[in-house]
Amino acid sequence: MKRCIYILLATVLFVSNAYSGDYKVTYETDSDLVNAKIDSRIFDAFSKKSATLKKQSLIGSLESNQGIRVLINLKKSQQFEGLRNIKNRKHRLVKMASMIKDHQNNFLNTLSVNDTSGKKNRFKTAIKLRYQNTVAAYVSDTEALEKIASRSDVESLQIDKLNELFTVEGRHLTGSNAAANLGFTGTDIGVAVVDTHFDLLHPELGGSTYLPNSVVMEGKNFSDPGEGVHSRNMEDCYHGTGTASIVTRYAPDAKIYALTVFPNAYDSVIADAIEWVVENKDGVNGGPAIKIISMSLGGGQYSGTCNSGVIHDAAGNALDNGILVFAASGNNGWSSSISNPACSDNVISIGSVWDEDDANYTPFEPANCSDNNRYADERTCYSNTSPVLDLYSPSEEVVCAMCGGGTWTLGGTSSATPAAAGLTAQLLQAKPELMGDKEGVVSLYQETGVEVMGDESKRRIDLEKALGGIETNPPVVDSTEIIDGDQSVTYVVTASDPDGNLDNIQIYMDGSQYKIVSADSGDTQTFNEVLRFVDLDPGQHCLTAKAFDTTGKESELSSENCFISIEIPKNPPSIEVQDTNVTGLNVTISGVASDIDDNLMLIEVEIDNSGIWEVVSGTDNWSYSASLDAGTHTVIFRATDDTGLSTITDEISFTLEFICRDYEATNSEHQAAGRAYTSVSGGWWWYGGTTTWYTEGSDESLGTSGSDITTVMENPEGYYSIGECPEEIDPVAPTIVSYEANTNGNSLTVTGTASDGNNNLKEIIITDIDTEEEIACSGTESFTCEINGLSLGIHKYQLQAFDTTDLSSAPTAIIEVEITDEPHTCITATNYEHVQAGRAYEEFFWFASYAYANGSNDSLGYTGNYFYSTVTSLQQESANYWVLVSECN
Repeated sequence: MKRCIYILLATVLFVSNAYSGDYKVTYETDSDLVNAKIDSRIFDAFSKKSATLKKQSLIGSLESNQGIRVLINLKKSQQFEGLRNIKNRKHRLVKMASMIKDHQNNFLNTLSVNDTSGKKNRFKTAIKLRYQNTVAAYVSDTEALEKIASRSDVESLQIDKLNELFTVEGRHLTGSNAAANLGFTGTDIGVAVVDTHFDLLHPELGGSTYLPNSVVMEGKNFSDPGEGVHSRNMEDCYHGTGTASIVTRYAPDAKIYALTVFPNAYDSVIADAIEWVVENKDGVNGGPAIKIISMSLGGGQYSGTCNSGVIHDAAGNALDNGILVFAASGNNGWSSSISNPACSDNVISIGSVWDEDDANYTPFEPANCSDNNRYADERTCYSNTSPVLDLYSPSEEVVCAMCGGGTWTLGGTSSATPAAAGLTAQLLQAKPELMGDKEGVVSLYQETGVEVMGDESKRRIDLEKALGGIETNPPVVDSTEIIDGDQSVTYVVTASDPDGNLDNIQIYMDGSQYKIVSADSGDTQTFNEVLRFVDLDPGQHCLTAKAFDTTGKESELSSENCFISIEIPKNPPSIEVQDTNVTGLNVTISGVASDIDDNLMLIEVEIDNSGIWEVVSGTDNWSYSASLDAGTHTVIFRATDDTGLSTITDEISFTLEFICRDYEATNSEHQAAGRAYTSVSGGWWWYGGTTTWYTEGSDESLGTSGSDITTVMENPEGYYSIGECPEEIDPVAPTIVSYEANTNGNSLTVTGTASDGNNNLKEIIITDIDTEEEIACSGTESFTCEINGLSLGIHKYQLQAFDTTDLSSAPTAIIEVEITDEPHTCITATNYEHVQAGRAYEEFFWFASYAYANGSNDSLGYTGNYFYSTVTSLQQESANYWVLVSECN
């Protein structure tokens, strides 16, 4: 082992000098010292203990083409000490990033882990962190791992842990509403939500994928770089959409930075997202400075602090730059430990309490606990806690935005964490001196918070008390009045609140609660509540009212107002859908409606369970037309008469598919329509350069003249490229045209041709009839299928062609071959002759050439030349597969 390492290291030293004369690498060959640098969990992963590790979220993919994902922590050079002398924080950050980048590049440029046995692709870089001397990478085997650890510039290697989501109203409980009514709504505070994908089309997240929108300033995908953060796939975006909306439900004027780290939420990916926040801490796209990071994620079990690792260091860097990092403690129900990164001293860890007595609750994984006696401010049975937990926040069940539209309820420490982030956005607006002051914020919350039942040493955030207490006065019902109508009366209520935090008016009829009417914030509000006779029993009815403010204080009950309700026809209308037509992204639905009372008033439609009703054209004969996003949509229609009675249709489902569209226009017109953009190159600061037009999406050049007429096509939606849309062709199944099978020793080669009328062949598959094993052949129109190492006996196969639309040809007739025990070909010749004949290949090391047998990669020694070369014997085991033998029999 030491000898092999020495040869490899000499090679590495030679290469490293070629990159930088100042960057020197030495090597440690003592295996104990080398292995001491390596996290033992990496060896566990390589020794196939993946099931346990994966359950603990310690490793992610163990695919053979990637290996184990590790964090390579590089030693700091003496130059880093000089950073302490740079007083300007921004300049220090820029200098640090530059030095780290050079350090990482030197490491990667001088790294070689390929060995003389022909093993290649043993190392693949995943992420280079901006502000840490760390590189995340995939390493294929322990030998390559040890070679990396033996370098003098490597300090340690750790598992790059794959983190988990913590599944996701308490504003009244925490005093958030009271603070908001005083104007503390998170104005000018940016909150970065590090989570899954986000439904940017949801109104609570701005309602637009073009950023910045009214809520989200920027989105960036760290899990799959280059991809977007928007999704309407529930599995992808339910968590991020919910947590982001919880932040703004507490702090409605805060702005969101949506950062996607799932599904590939390795420690390095999360650290990369945090470092992006640091780099963009002053805001992006005109958004406010980022002061808070909310992370409802984590993994592992820690009874104390976990002050190491790339997320800990990244959070520390964020804290140094005035950014508070919140992380969920986890939902395992542990009473003496929490998850990472919540256990880091650089993070504010959040547990959860029930938000009200008898809170709605359904047990969920992983704790799957049961708590029959749920009280407000009691620690939830699933919330992890430990001596290092910082604070609690309310959860279960939190109403928030649902991916795809509408709302739903989510629980867990995942909902408590963005609640804490939103509360702190309100706090920082009111007390800007606390920005970036983790100890100050936590201490204030602990001093003013509410004692947690079940964890009495900890406190639940009470924003009202943290702001110094908000003295409130009860609201007043100033007047009530009944205004008579033909088929209804209008109940007019005027209420006021000296503190300007009127919340609602509750109307009582005949001694029972009839309706709650929400109020806008303000000193005085007047409400007109229409009471329709069609909804009431004939006879006398009496009304009273009471007002409530956001702190829960209530007015005295108003004096009584009475009226007489007359009998009204109560036959609801009928409605029927008759026709649905879908073309591309357009849908038209028509139908009929009627009412035997002859008082049909309007027809409305609700799209995708949004809760929003839109009036459609017509009544007796009605029609609805719309252009919607691609995907599956649902609609229901409602017919309503003038008494307010209504009938709703069954749900109608339809799928819209975007159809390619092309546009012919000048480049300037393309730009005005959002199909193109411009970029200026060349020139000087006092003189403009050359303007070039490019397509949005594909970035193809349209030339340098805005008046040139060009044709661009849009496919998929929002993605433009040069050219016209192709003509639509009916799909045609592919066919196998011809094929031929040949055996060589214990190998089978099948060659042939295939075709497809749509020219969209995807692959040719050969299937073993007995084992049902499928093997992909190389090529499509002309293909070759190779199967090596066949056992003796009869083997049966069938061919089948597939196209990109998943249409397939009929299986061919059975190809039957027999493998017999025939002698293998054996040739004795010089290494030079083996290479020339294609039985071997050569590689150069230093100034010498070495030969290796094709297929087995057996080392044959020096290649030599025509005049001198070592003589060896090679035996053919199968097509192009040769092995070294002592001699030919």
